[in-house]
Amino acid sequence: TLKKINIDQNGIGDNGAKFLAQLLQNNTVIIEKISIAENHIQDDGVQYLAVALRNNRTITTLNLARNRISTRGAECLVDELQSNTVLTELNSQGNKSGSAEAVGVYIRMKKFTIIVLWGIQICDDGAKIIADGLRRNITIKKLEASSCGIGTQGTKYLADALRENNTLDFLDLTNNSIGVAGVNCLTSALSEKRTQTLIVLLLGESWFSQESRVKSDNMASLLHNSKLPSDPDLTGNLNTYLEALIVAHAIRFDTTSTELKLKLAPNKCFGPAGAQQIANALHNNTTLKILNIDADKLGRVGIKYLMNELKNNTTLELLRLGDKSFKPSLCVDLVYRIQTNQTLTTLEVINQTIVEDGLIYLCHAVSYHPTITSLTLINNGIKSELTIYLANMLRRNSVLTKLCYQKNIIGDDGIEDLASALVNNLTLKTLILGTNKISNNGFKDFIDALKSNTTLTVVYP
Repeated sequence: TLKKINIDQNGIGDNGAKFLAQLLQNNTVIIEKISIAENHIQDDGVQYLAVALRNNRTITTLNLARNRISTRGAECLVDELQSNTVLTELNSQGNKSGSAEAVGVYIRMKKFTIIVLWGIQICDDGAKIIADGLRRNITIKKLEASSCGIGTQGTKYLADALRENNTLDFLDLTNNSIGVAGVNCLTSALSEKRTQTLIVLLLGESWFSQESRVKSDNMASLLHNSKLPSDPDLTGNLNTYLEALIVAHAIRFDTTSTELKLKLAPNKCFGPAGAQQIANALHNNTTLKILNIDADKLGRVGIKYLMNELKNNTTLELLRLGDKSFKPSLCVDLVYRIQTNQTLTTLEVINQTIVEDGLIYLCHAVSYHPTITSLTLINNGIKSELTIYLANMLRRNSVLTKLCYQKNIIGDDGIEDLASALVNNLTLKTLILGTNKISNNGFKDFIDALKSNTTLTVVYP
């Protein structure tokens, strides 16, 4: 009785595969295992074999490793083997496409509940075949597909399959190139699904912070409860976008916190897509009073998204900007949008290097803002020649009651400009001037110039 055929490494090609297929179709001998690895078999040869195996009821193992099967041949195998319930092991590794790699997985999905693909480059075409298997499979519970070369399109195939699959409860897609668009595909599929069966969804790349990686174990629930903007921005890094989704989720479901800190690791940025998600979450927030932002973590487009949502916010009172450089481009968008907010009372710019153009925009915004009563500028690298812009702001403004101006470089010339502006200012009550390279004589002249101003208290350590 012939139970096994092994003709590996014989270069039989498509013609040999055709002859073997004919043998299988006309054969009365029970054959259980066939191994034809490394035989230069291409798509046509695979098609002959697939047709022959369609109704075969004896072959349980087929080895097609390291041939030349591409996407067309792989899809043919999947189509023809739909009704085959006997074949349980198919090795298709080392072929020309990710689809071919995935066919063997597809066959195993009929039998097993856990599929592990770590490092197998199935790519998008292979993900399509795996997705097809998820649609048809009612037993698979765990799919580990880390580092499999899956991109945005492959993620879309899997996301669409999740709309129909009700058994998978664990999916690992870490260290793939799914991008922001891929995450949005998963969000769309999971948020629209009434019955949530996926419990653990792992996303992101290797540097994803440990704290966020722990939180991301619940990414399935997070995406299920997320909302996509009507016109989603797709620009940004995958990991920081996931960080932003975690922040956005916390904002949506935290109804008590009054302060939000938007922080990231050095040299990382939420990017436009992440900022848009955070901004979208803030749209209906009614508890936030203090917002801490590192503007560089959002970028110009991100600032635009955020401030568009906050311009009509009725609870925000303090906006604190810290760290890195306060670029004019960011400042333009920021000050333009805070002008319309009618509840903001405190603006703080700390440890941000403010260049001349940025200071001009900032002073202009505060000059005419109807509700900002406190302005803090600490460690901004503002030199004496730029203090004139603050002085002009104080001449025009009739609302500001507190100015904290510390750790800058205004010197004696700068403080003279301030004195000139404050002589007739009866609104400002408190001026804090610590660590500004002001000489004792310069400060004395400043105090003498303000003798007529009886409403101002000057704090000078």
